Amino acid sequence: MHSLSRICRVAERVSALAVASLIVCYASAAEEAIALTPGIPPGALVVGPYELQSKIRWSDGKFQIDLEVTHLAVTLDLDRWLALLAEQPENKPSVNNPGAAEPSRVGASSFFRRVKVSDSSLRITTGDAACDLKLEAEFLLELSEWRGTLTAAGEGTDLAIHVSAGEALTTWTATVDRGRADLQRWWAVARLANRSASSGWKMAGALDIQGSVTADANGIAAHLAMHLIDVRAANADKKIDVNGIKVTANWAGQSPVWSGSSLSVAVEDGKVGEMVFKNLNAQVDVEPMGSLRTQGVIEALGGRVILEPSLVDRSMKRPHLTLQAQAIEANQVLALFPSAKTHATGRLDGRIPIVWDASSPEFGQGRLELKKGTRAEVIFEQPGLITRSMPTWIPIRPILVDVENGKRPFYADEVYVELYPRGLAAYPSAAIHLVGKPKGSFLLHKLTLDIDVNGRLEELMSLGLNKNLHLNMR
Repeated sequence: MHSLSRICRVAERVSALAVASLIVCYASAAEEAIALTPGIPPGALVVGPYELQSKIRWSDGKFQIDLEVTHLAVTLDLDRWLALLAEQPENKPSVNNPGAAEPSRVGASSFFRRVKVSDSSLRITTGDAACDLKLEAEFLLELSEWRGTLTAAGEGTDLAIHVSAGEALTTWTATVDRGRADLQRWWAVARLANRSASSGWKMAGALDIQGSVTADANGIAAHLAMHLIDVRAANADKKIDVNGIKVTANWAGQSPVWSGSSLSVAVEDGKVGEMVFKNLNAQVDVEPMGSLRTQGVIEALGGRVILEPSLVDRSMKRPHLTLQAQAIEANQVLALFPSAKTHATGRLDGRIPIVWDASSPEFGQGRLELKKGTRAEVIFEQPGLITRSMPTWIPIRPILVDVENGKRPFYADEVYVELYPRGLAAYPSAAIHLVGKPKGSFLLHKLTLDIDVNGRLEELMSLGLNKNLHLNMR
């Protein structure tokens, strides 16, 4: 039986006798595992050892308790909590379920006048690793309202939270006065606790939190800002290295819509696979009805890629966004696909819709084309791409053989790529259109190459499918 319950009963008995103006009680305990509700795994939360002193006073016609806890040690086993969350039981209690189990409450909060915790600690464990925080707290009941501060320090963490609550603890507001954490230290703990999701990742930087959260009969409301400052994220296995990450998340409004909330992301530079980028900026805002307004821009592939402003309804089964490419370099796009056997220079503009089907993105119907006033140089390494079905007596055949074998560049004044969404049976995955001449050729007319591609994006980028090739002269 917990010492807190014992103290409450002592207060009740003394109140009934109405004999004493001051009683001082002392208690101590060794480690004690706490089962908050049925289903919480044993050892998930361990309280103790601790020392406890209580002063029971008779004042204003009732007994009041001053409670001071010292050398309190609380241990939270992160692995056990994550295992519990992973189970996700179907019949877990819910506030919207009339038959759900009500959480247990301490029914004697009106007995307490002052609660203080000092020289105490919180240990968060995962595997053989642990993070230790020093805890201090003090709360005072005045004019039917609790007010006080909770602080935690250590492991690169500096946290101070001011709390105010009604006497029955059914309403409360928590305001973060200071909230700073070393991301590298806490990421190491998170990585150990969730090895599969965070394998290979390294994080460094700082997390800063400010604002307040309020809970009452209407639910939870927040005005909370979270900042990730000068963060670096790297994963050698995935070939990702991103620097200068700044993230600001503002929670505003009331659950579950959080209308007025926003998320902004800025990245100085980085490399994802073979793509180098810089100056990424993205913004997501929650509209009054819960829809998401998105926009962004990134300097990559030698040009800019813009996420056009979009309004996404969270109830949509297939939400879609549109990317706008501005003067991106063809050779940098092709470099993203190691198996591509085609090289090209030139700058491309265009718009590409992105559609989310289930959890994976797909292309919508879009188009990329050569920037007006420029010329592209294309070098094929696809024997038979052009001449496979061409009679041997055609005079230009030797020149075209050199083109498809990569010995002679093809200069294109007109290039466009049409992308088609999956599911349009009458269309290929993409159609590639080139108009130009081979380098050093004697041709008086330009050649038009139309290539229909049916396959994955990688096959598109390699221009490797030679089906449905049409060769025209004009």
